[in-house]
Amino acid sequence: MNSDPPSPFTKEQTGYLSGFVTGIQHAPYLGQNAAGQFTDQPEESVFGTPLDDLCREELIKHEQNGLDCYDTIVDKAENGEFASDGDIFRFKFHGLFYVTPAQEAYMLRARIPGCALSSSQLRGMADISDDWGGGYLDITTRGNLQVREIQPENTVKILNK
Repeated sequence: MNSDPPSPFTKEQTGYLSGFVTGIQHAPYLGQNAAGQFTDQPEESVFGTPLDDLCREELIKHEQNGLDCYDTIVDKAENGEFASDGDIFRFKFHGLFYVTPAQEAYMLRARIPGCALSSSQLRGMADISDDWGGGYLDITTRGNLQVREIQPENTVKILNK
């Protein structure tokens, strides 16, 4: 009883599918350009918007996701350097804002959901401010907390606390 299970396709169907798949493997890539036309050389876009039409911030996000810049934050902290170019925007995804020319420092903006904070959380923010910031916290009109006067060497310590 060494019989093969019955095939769901006829020999004619199997031959057609085999030829079709072989043809697809040799065909060029087919995509769409921004105008919606099919082409084998689609221009790079973000959700259908050509890269040439994107604003500066969208181009920065296209180059690298802001949440993927932690290694850059670590490198800058080890070298005592502030963010530059696109990293200034990407660091904001981690709550770090480079506030030059007002101050040659970072500001940490901590979101407080529903403006509800436990006493231990507030003590933790106060410790961050005392140890690595300017020694004070600002409360924003939206109920978030800001730690100012943060030097680059302290950014990783703050994010890891």
